[in-house]
Amino acid sequence: MRRHLVKTLGAAALAAAAMTATATPAAAAPYCADGSKVSWARVQIFADANCRGGSMIVKSDDANGDRPNFASFRNYDGRVYNVDNSRSSVAIAAGQCIRVFDGRDYTGEESNILCAGSGTAYYGFFAFDNRVSSMRVCAANRQDHCNRNGGAGSPPPPPPSQPPPPPPGPEPQPEPEPQPEPEPQPEPGPPAGEEFPAAFSNGPVDAPVWRPQVRKHDSIKCGLRSIPVGLPPQSVSRGFTSRANTLVARIKGPDFRFTNIGGGADGTETGHISGSFHYCGRGIDAFAPGVRSGTRAAGAGLRASWRLANWAAHNAARLNVAEVIFYDKIWSASKGGWRPYKHSASTSAASARNNTLQHRDHVHISIF
Repeated sequence: MRRHLVKTLGAAALAAAAMTATATPAAAAPYCADGSKVSWARVQIFADANCRGGSMIVKSDDANGDRPNFASFRNYDGRVYNVDNSRSSVAIAAGQCIRVFDGRDYTGEESNILCAGSGTAYYGFFAFDNRVSSMRVCAANRQDHCNRNGGAGSPPPPPPSQPPPPPPGPEPQPEPEPQPEPEPQPEPGPPAGEEFPAAFSNGPVDAPVWRPQVRKHDSIKCGLRSIPVGLPPQSVSRGFTSRANTLVARIKGPDFRFTNIGGGADGTETGHISGSFHYCGRGIDAFAPGVRSGTRAAGAGLRASWRLANWAAHNAARLNVAEVIFYDKIWSASKGGWRPYKHSASTSAASARNNTLQHRDHVHISIF
């Protein structure tokens, strides 16, 4: 018998335990916080339990939501990630279903089908925790499409009843001259108001790899000396380069309202590691409102800081961001994702507890 995929809480757990592997378990509404799923997602799968950690998204307008190989998962932005055997929970949009498999190409052990009714449904993977390798996505009224074979061989839905023939109409008119096809339009991004998904405030959200083509400049003496082709080296004005000052203005503006911004160049090379981005005005240290230097961000300050950190990483290409560091995590354009971070000066247990060195009190953003 196949293993159960989902566990729920309280009395619902007893009901779910009694189900067979082919039954549809009840969604555990309290399993994830309201708003964990972005509004434009058809399916959103998370690295951690309770819809936390980085996530991969199948967009609501993605007609084929199937993902046959999580080692090359196509995300909503068209980029490809390796998330094989690394997912722990899922959010499903209303009227949609999924079935996951522990083998690629819909092989191996399969889960029971998971569906959402009139609202978003949240599930934990539990028995399939960190062992999902492929996924079928289907509409709730075509659950056969979530089978291994994607519905191949299933009988088509019955045709609608035939309406009576229409009354005779006017004589047909000549067809109009063919018109040229319209120019293709770029694929839309998240809808207006979704530049800051709710998940951005809850912790690190997987961000894409950028890896721009770069050129080395001997005139750059600190930070990364190789910057994207087409970007000129910049001098310092008011502590930062022009590109950094543009981002500082955005961080201070109504989207974030971070007024405590530090890290600007002052003509010296002290206070940071050798060759730091800060010495040439390309390193920004942003403290959320209410967060004091040396004190771990918490509550609203922690959420605001993660919101900024995720936004900067997800928009690195247009902001010219090279790396983002916050709360023991680092994202870099060359590698993508969020990885564990340890400051080079954290050589002892005491220094590893230093909230400033480990960037637990501020968001650091390095600019190309």
